[in-house]
Amino acid sequence: MRTLIALALFSCISMQLQAQCTEGMNEISLLAATPTTNSMAQFETQDQDGMGTCYANATAALLEAALPGHPHISYQQLALTYGTSTHPVTEEGSRFSPFYNDTTTGQRMMVSEGGFICAAFYQAKRQNNGALCTRDSVPIERESQRQGTVMRALSSLYDNYGQMVSTSDRRIFRQQLATIVETMDIHGGPSDCIFPRTDPEPPNLKSRLEAMCVQLHTNVMANQTYLERLEQSLSEETDEEHQRELRQRIREIQRDNTQFQRQLDRIGVATTQTATQGQKGSRTIISCDLNERTQRHMTRYYRTLERQGSRALRRALNQFATDAHLQTQFSTEGQSQASLVTSYQQDLNYANQSWCQENEALSRLVDPQALQQALFSATSQCFDIALTGALGTALASLTGPSGTSLPASDLLEAMARLDDDYDDYTLGLIGPSCLRDMRALRAGTETSGSAVAIAENLHCDPLTLPKYPNLIGEDGQKREIAPQEILEQSRSAARDYLSSNLTNNRPIGVELCTDFFRNPDANTSYGMNCDLSQMHARHAMTVTGQRCVNNQIQYQLLNSWGNTCGYLISGASDPIYECDASNGSFWVPEDVLVKNSSGFAALVEREESTTSASPQLNQLNGR
Repeated sequence: MRTLIALALFSCISMQLQAQCTEGMNEISLLAATPTTNSMAQFETQDQDGMGTCYANATAALLEAALPGHPHISYQQLALTYGTSTHPVTEEGSRFSPFYNDTTTGQRMMVSEGGFICAAFYQAKRQNNGALCTRDSVPIERESQRQGTVMRALSSLYDNYGQMVSTSDRRIFRQQLATIVETMDIHGGPSDCIFPRTDPEPPNLKSRLEAMCVQLHTNVMANQTYLERLEQSLSEETDEEHQRELRQRIREIQRDNTQFQRQLDRIGVATTQTATQGQKGSRTIISCDLNERTQRHMTRYYRTLERQGSRALRRALNQFATDAHLQTQFSTEGQSQASLVTSYQQDLNYANQSWCQENEALSRLVDPQALQQALFSATSQCFDIALTGALGTALASLTGPSGTSLPASDLLEAMARLDDDYDDYTLGLIGPSCLRDMRALRAGTETSGSAVAIAENLHCDPLTLPKYPNLIGEDGQKREIAPQEILEQSRSAARDYLSSNLTNNRPIGVELCTDFFRNPDANTSYGMNCDLSQMHARHAMTVTGQRCVNNQIQYQLLNSWGNTCGYLISGASDPIYECDASNGSFWVPEDVLVKNSSGFAALVEREESTTSASPQLNQLNGR
């Protein structure tokens, strides 16, 4: 009966039933740079790069807002932790498979793809003593055009390697791979490892500066838009007291913007351009050109590392911060030496000539036929071309032109983990410092200090939709329920839940159907009638704001598809919702959100005797 009601739900709802703003509703955007107390004011844009990790992206956003200091949480670690626990080995003696077939879509997916927000949270809380890695220790998450390729390549290698029946064949494969890498002529062919470097660009420091530049530019643009709205409100306001409040607010925002612009000018110049991105449509890309003064300070920082290595890292960072007038952004106070080395390992490796040469050698191991022939020459065994192809793809993805390339020693150590658990093997390649911390926690030994812990009293509080009114009438008999009643009940429950959490500086995860991305009139009956033929039809996002526009409630949704609004365009040049391409957030009317959502989740503090339960919002697998 409920399904039949839901199918017919919105066909008879008229405009007069649209939700109106509650009196005195506060406009909230937790993403806004001001006030600085906003729990997501420093949130880094996520891009899941086509992978189905959206539930983990949303969970990471909720955790970042809830944890002290708002650390940037790694969503790849969350996805691996949840995926490996959800898809255990079913047959005794069989090897774990990193892939599974999704019964709802028929797609072959990695185990880290598809999941539930609350379930992912509780699994993370149970594992590794509730410890989490930050995005600094899994830097591939900041490479939106690369991480999907890397993750699939590593999974394919693990899968193909596991199909070798003989344990001795696996051992020979690993040993000979190490021998081939270690004995390669690392000086053959053109070399980028020319030391000393004439125009050094330490990859970690440079990427942080560019990210800071983009964020400051985004803050300036957002504040300018906000100022325009305030000035418009001021021109229309007749009450003198409200006028004074608006003028005061305008002065505050202008002061903030002046500060943001000064900081930006110290670093470089940000530019914006639009690029097409396949099915996602157009994408706004903000880039930064570092100025000459910043480049000089970077060179001085690099020379110090080149001469003295890790022991001079703290001094080099402090000197850079002082010279560039960026002390607050690059302060090393309170950080251990181990934590600093972990965070800036890429720069230390970049300044080391032997590391550079090792990676050049590994970057040549990308040809499946060449690898197959080399292994045959060494062992007289013909390994499957699928295995050497997977290995070549994995090596190419990890040792390409990227600041996160691993030195040969780390890569070989990680390849030796092919017989380890899948999550440890993968973390060893995309976040070796993260894996070291997790293993140290399991062993009870000292960590680098970069891991963060989930508080024992933090819990996931779900709200499922739809909400049904009482089926029993006043006469004690079962009554007919009108679709409008279900909508009103669901809308009221969602409004109270969202407003309460947002007012308390808490973002909310939402699991929904994306049909409304290109059609604002979409009706998926709370996600039950979702068109699964579409990519990412079932999705998870984060609710980060609320406001009142034309007497209608709107909610701000934060996506994890990068800096783009292109997927919201339907036969027009402009997005159908007001969208901020700098962080991938957009505003939707309340009824659009409620009609297409199956449930919400927020992280709240409360005392409970156990955390063993893993409540799932519903049976809708987030993509």
